[in-house]
Amino acid sequence: MIKIIAIGDIHNMGNNPSCRKDFFPETLDKKLNEVVEITNRENADAILLTGDLFHTPDTANQIVKNFGQHLLRINCPKFSLIGNHDIYGGNINSSERSKIGLLEAFGVINLLKDNTPVYLEKESVKVQITGQSYVSDIDTAEDKLKYYCVKKDANVNCAIHLIHGFLIDTSLPFPHTSVNEIKD
Repeated sequence: MIKIIAIGDIHNMGNNPSCRKDFFPETLDKKLNEVVEITNRENADAILLTGDLFHTPDTANQIVKNFGQHLLRINCPKFSLIGNHDIYGGNINSSERSKIGLLEAFGVINLLKDNTPVYLEKESVKVQITGQSYVSDIDTAEDKLKYYCVKKDANVNCAIHLIHGFLIDTSLPFPHTSVNEIKD
């Protein structure tokens, strides 16, 4: 059996959002400790991060350091998407100069890129993982299927496709993708 942990939209930051009743940095630190403990206890084969690891692309170095230290304690590969909050001005090409790019450069995370598959194989079970990071037209493109649909390889048992977009089953007054737009 392949075990995968998924977490998303952490929005790591050094201050407290006004809507929080707790102290967000402290609460997040406790939650990240739980993630590390559960992932290692369960001997997970991978952890998937769905983007927006940080609330801004220029998050303070101390926050990035603390987050990176949590991730380094995880005993399995860490695969991540790039979220809109991880980059400057919605420009995916700015990731190399952002904090998520720094984590990748130091080998703390592996970024899933261009729907290029990553494979996990264990006990004759093969899982394909692909991902689509945020791009500015992800929920306004004429052909949303190119972002939202996975092409499962014939030789895998299971395909997981991560995406950092706004997929929802109701209509909203701002750009999003409806479940009905991508259903077969």
